[in-house]
Amino acid sequence: MTAPDDSALLAWEDVLPVAFSPGAYETDARLVAHRVAGNLRVLHTCEALEERRAERDEELAGAPEAARLEQKIDLLIELVGHWVSQSGARPPAVVASLSAARLVWRTAGIAPPVGTVGTAEVYPREGVAEAVRLPGEVVSHGPDGRISFVFGGLSEAEVDALERFVFRQHRRKIAGRRRGG
Repeated sequence: MTAPDDSALLAWEDVLPVAFSPGAYETDARLVAHRVAGNLRVLHTCEALEERRAERDEELAGAPEAARLEQKIDLLIELVGHWVSQSGARPPAVVASLSAARLVWRTAGIAPPVGTVGTAEVYPREGVAEAVRLPGEVVSHGPDGRISFVFGGLSEAEVDALERFVFRQHRRKIAGRRRGG
């Protein structure tokens, strides 16, 4: 597998729980369909949570009592999400960069050799208990512990959902910088 030229692709960098499991990724149509459905569910859940927050901010701009109630609901959602994420066996969070074509992350452990095929699991949001499971191949790693992993075998729907997700995260990060946060 050759590394795609994704210099024009948008990437989102953050601190995310990432795990890597070496081994041939699944080719059985039913298991691939199960992975695709799970990945789309996770990415759509992240999108729905973000849309809900944006809509709430717009709707409640002039309604302080409703805004307080919404804040309490959001706090409850965040607490339950945090509890769920802490109660499971999540991998440690690392500095990672995600695009629709590749994942680059730093590891403190032993990097898998270049050419290793496997599945990377990325937990894109703290309040979402499931990971996005991305099959592919390790194409490089550097002395700083950075591993470059190129996706392979993703469906068009998965790539589209990843592109939208990465774009929204990147846009949110830029908006946060503009607001001074």
